[in-house]
Amino acid sequence: DRRIRNILNEQVERYGVKYHRLRHRNAGNRLIVEVHLLFCDNLTIAEAHEIASRIENCLQIQLPQPTEVITHLEPEETHDLVHEKVFGRGE
Repeated sequence: DRRIRNILNEQVERYGVKYHRLRHRNAGNRLIVEVHLLFCDNLTIAEAHEIASRIENCLQIQLPQPTEVITHLEPEETHDLVHEKVFGRGE
């Protein structure tokens, strides 16, 4: 957990994004990492996707075992508003 968080903290600082809802688990000989990345509303989906892909790749390279990284891209500024609208609650 500490190693994953250290890598994520370094990467989100590098790219000016935030993260939350980090989960990880072992699946046989590989690690599965899931994380929500929060991006500024003014980024295009293409820009956010590229940053997310770079963060995913960094985790896969720096972790010692084969790793699958699943990212969920979210808008930072309107995150709670969207969840309230869709789910009836903020998260």
